[in-house]
Amino acid sequence: MSRSALFLILGFAVTSLLILGGRGCGDDTRNPVVITIPGPSWSWTIQYPNNTADKATEAAENVVVDEAGMDISFSTACVSVGIPVTNNDGKSKLASLYAEVRDAETKYPAGAGVINVNLQPGETYAVVNILTLVADASTAKKAGHFIYWRIQIGTHVMKGQKALISGDNLDYVRLLGPKTVFRGSAATYRVLAVDPESCAPLEAAAVTIRLIADGSTVASADGSTDSFGRFIGTMDIPSDAPDTMTCRCTLSGGGVNETIEREITAGGGTKVLLTTDKPQYQPGQTIHLRALALTEPGCVPVADEETTLEIYDAKDNKVFKEIAATNSYGIANASFVLAPELCSGNFKLSANVGGTIIEKSVLVAFYVLPKFKVNFTSDRDYYIPGETATASVHLQYFFGKDIDGGTLDINVRTGSGDDAQTFANFLGTTNPSGVYAFNFQVPNSFDPVQLANGEACISVAVIATDTADQVIEKEFIIPVAGGEAIILAAPEGGRARLGADNLLYVAVADPAGRPIENAVIEALAGSNSLGMGQTDAAGFAEITIHPEVADCTALGSGLVLELTVNAALPGGGFVSDQFTTGTAGSSNFLFVRPNAALYKVGETLQADVIASDAAASVKVELCSRSRVLAEKTVDLALTGVVDFTLTQEHAGDCYIVGNFIAPDGMLVTDSRQVFIAGADDLVISVTPDKSEYVPGEHAQIALDVSDRGGAPVQAALGVTIVDEAVYHVSDFQAGAAEEYFNFDWERGITLPAIGYSYDEFVKVDPDAATQNAARLYFSIVGSTDTISTSLGDSVAVVMTDIVRAEVEDLIDQLVMRGLNTWPEVGYTAFSWYGWDPALAIDPWGKCYIITADGSGTLSFKSGGPDEKFDTDDDIVITK
Repeated sequence: MSRSALFLILGFAVTSLLILGGRGCGDDTRNPVVITIPGPSWSWTIQYPNNTADKATEAAENVVVDEAGMDISFSTACVSVGIPVTNNDGKSKLASLYAEVRDAETKYPAGAGVINVNLQPGETYAVVNILTLVADASTAKKAGHFIYWRIQIGTHVMKGQKALISGDNLDYVRLLGPKTVFRGSAATYRVLAVDPESCAPLEAAAVTIRLIADGSTVASADGSTDSFGRFIGTMDIPSDAPDTMTCRCTLSGGGVNETIEREITAGGGTKVLLTTDKPQYQPGQTIHLRALALTEPGCVPVADEETTLEIYDAKDNKVFKEIAATNSYGIANASFVLAPELCSGNFKLSANVGGTIIEKSVLVAFYVLPKFKVNFTSDRDYYIPGETATASVHLQYFFGKDIDGGTLDINVRTGSGDDAQTFANFLGTTNPSGVYAFNFQVPNSFDPVQLANGEACISVAVIATDTADQVIEKEFIIPVAGGEAIILAAPEGGRARLGADNLLYVAVADPAGRPIENAVIEALAGSNSLGMGQTDAAGFAEITIHPEVADCTALGSGLVLELTVNAALPGGGFVSDQFTTGTAGSSNFLFVRPNAALYKVGETLQADVIASDAAASVKVELCSRSRVLAEKTVDLALTGVVDFTLTQEHAGDCYIVGNFIAPDGMLVTDSRQVFIAGADDLVISVTPDKSEYVPGEHAQIALDVSDRGGAPVQAALGVTIVDEAVYHVSDFQAGAAEEYFNFDWERGITLPAIGYSYDEFVKVDPDAATQNAARLYFSIVGSTDTISTSLGDSVAVVMTDIVRAEVEDLIDQLVMRGLNTWPEVGYTAFSWYGWDPALAIDPWGKCYIITADGSGTLSFKSGGPDEKFDTDDDIVITK
């Protein structure tokens, strides 16, 4: 054979491999289907998903394949595919059955098997075994693959695709724990597992939980599940833990080999508060600065830590540096005398406490402090669009004298800040009492969304000038309401349990936050009345509702309860609002219902445990934001109550978490947030020796510090004494330090209808009204501090990511053609543009349902791995 002939044969062999290498029984599955069709004035190349080559055909030659009835099972290194085939002909047929495991993203095969079967008339159940390492992979890894099957009878072919993992009943392994761990503190994660076959708790399974960053283990916990199928792992978080990590849980035993991963963050460590005695300084004055360093969580003083205090002038020149150690209270301080002549502007101050750096700025310039104050009053606390408002501005010097003849420039605006629009202007002069009165009509039109959310307002911008030409500018905000009352409502714990009696918390108040008593409340799902009640003197009502599946609406992979809450007001008015809440359970439920929302250290937290008949016992845990503090098992045959004695360890935000495993293997949970006031919280009393002083007089002030029980406490005090003008412009007010170090994500959120924010719950001794407000507050605001993730969640993420990658590529092509603005794009084959929706196939071989809103947004809906639309595993991608 000549050299050239040998080259030709080898070249042909290589070419054949390239062409046939990705085939599965005759279909090229690696390369996208490419269709080139001329457009109106140019040509485009359509690239449909690789799945197009495998568009399902499940019947031929009087033979039908029941893909929905296929059974997929796993053994060591083997996937077995049971294929039900019905021969409706009167004679036998020889068939070749081929099946392979494919990577859903690349479409490459990961193993294949083939058998020849003589199909007799009637049904034949044939099993194809596929040798593949995917059989031993975790469930999440398997979710990234599917079964491609093909049956050939003579020249006739039937084919299709089926999910390797259906996505159903994948709650048999669940990971619970904090989303945020704290450096230098312990963190607890829990694993709950059941046998996927027997649905009994999975005992003695090996569990490893690791926090991983950049491939290295930061912290870990190992052990095995107990007789309840539970493992609780506590690990110490190092002080240098990175900001983001992966929490990886692996479980093996009893035929289960699974891995669950979730992203978490690290916080805490040392937190530093940097303060100064004033917000503004003049050249030649002294800046007194102080750094307070405490641990987070716990607020323990960071003692004997090297601290660097620095000051930079307005041109970023370092003008001061002092190194000191924090004292036993975590405090380091210094003083710096400003030069009499310097470059004015914002000076930057910084404190570095053991590597934790905090900065702030102060203004250094010649200035004149305000000599008078501007007060604003209106005849109402809020207004409704179209009403007439009567208002006045009062100018008064800080020493008490009214300003007669002060000039005012007043702009009344809709909204506030830079987006405000002026609709009325007033120029006037104050009378001998320092008052200027005016009135205006509130506009009829406001943003409907802002009105509905209680965010609409009027701002009154005042420029005031006294007779000495001193100018002060102030802005005042007046709420604008869409109606005469506001309703807030939420089911206990923030979600409704179906098929059970739930408590619905409702508050009704006027737009200024004043409670409305004796309002008659009705809660409805559609036209179905779920319950009625009446508000008390605090505007609060507790209603029992019993929602069912029929009362709910499907959303994504779950059900939501859309509630309409009506309130008939005592004066004859009527208001209504809608609320949407998540749901849990349709056959099994659990309530862990504490007897209060606010507690103190030393009290007993008692909770009723109410569960469906399937629960014999319930595990109840008392958790902080990052770890399990205590746990008990409640035998429901003996008692339905659990209690915990609260110690200082429990102070702060806590969560009561209950769970049990139902007979079907599903994990049923409930959790409630409570706040526990610490016994070490300090109370400061300030007692001057006189109520009023004259200039130059000596003043004596007594400062007493005690705990909540009244016992004296030795403490470090930061005392700043300034005149009213300085206090008027200060950015550091009473209670700021407590709020800074005890900040939780819920703070800063105020519920308008009850007038409470998180800080009220922390600082006051709760009465019945405050307890009810806290119940509603925690149910509405909820908490995102914890994770609760299962294999099903991991599978859903994998499958959604696969669909998203294919769909977004298709949408980009439609946008390129301008077809995304055609509402009928999902139903008409625009072959002239090279687009045919019938060729848009999801990874399981079914056509997407495509909709367009006409404005450029497209939605592709996949039936998911069960290949059925409007079920829990549907996947919708919108772009």
